[in-house]
Amino acid sequence: MAIRRLESISALVKAGQIREGMTRIELRALLGEPDDVGCTSRKYKIPAIWKYEDVKFAFPPASSAREAKSGGLWLVYVDSFEGGSPSIHSATRPGFHQVSNSSW
Repeated sequence: MAIRRLESISALVKAGQIREGMTRIELRALLGEPDDVGCTSRKYKIPAIWKYEDVKFAFPPASSAREAKSGGLWLVYVDSFEGGSPSIHSATRPGFHQVSNSSW
């Protein structure tokens, strides 16, 4: 299922379907292939940032697929904002944040 709209992703976060600690495999199953990936290096070959439209999902750096399986989602954020300034909301647990528009 390819859910790409910001509002849909926000609803999934609020419903707990996108949550702290979820794996890259779980996120891919929920949202499909990311539009873009980033934050790789010679040491960390597995992308730490996955982007779906304006929403980015951050995982811990991983140097192998095996290591990537153990590192879960720790941040959800948005690059652009319309009609408001960004604010930080705690989602699910302390330490897991989604950076969002105040309309969320």
